[in-house]
Amino acid sequence: MPTTRRDRATEAWSHPIGASGSRMLLRASALAVALLTLAACGGSAAAKTTTTPRGETVHVVLDDFSITPIQASSKTGTFTLTIANRGHSPHNLTVQDQSGKSVVHTADLKPGQSTAVSIRLPAGGYTTFCSLPGHASLGMKGTLTVGDSSA
Repeated sequence: MPTTRRDRATEAWSHPIGASGSRMLLRASALAVALLTLAACGGSAAAKTTTTPRGETVHVVLDDFSITPIQASSKTGTFTLTIANRGHSPHNLTVQDQSGKSVVHTADLKPGQSTAVSIRLPAGGYTTFCSLPGHASLGMKGTLTVGDSSA
């Protein structure tokens, strides 16, 4: 005997979690997936910032796919960039001046590797990013301000 619409509805309601429970479970699952996706993208409402005094060290952490801090700054003079790859894939750090000229470029760092670069940059704004294909577009970019932030 063929089942009717009423029979199917009765089956749904007789299921242990019921029809509304199934919808609620589906919504909860969708919400969990959305939250996990957001967390994996490294989304954050507050930008991570660090300021370094003259002659000090700016610590940069590369991860899959983010750079921390997103905004770093240092006074003019010589300072050291320490770069650590905490991700699961190779990354590097490139620093470009406002004209697009690379002023710092590290070798590709394997997961767990670190390096340090002592640099002296003129006051101004710089862009930091991982130059491996697609990494910057996935979120591996930031800024470095040397000297007065209005420069």
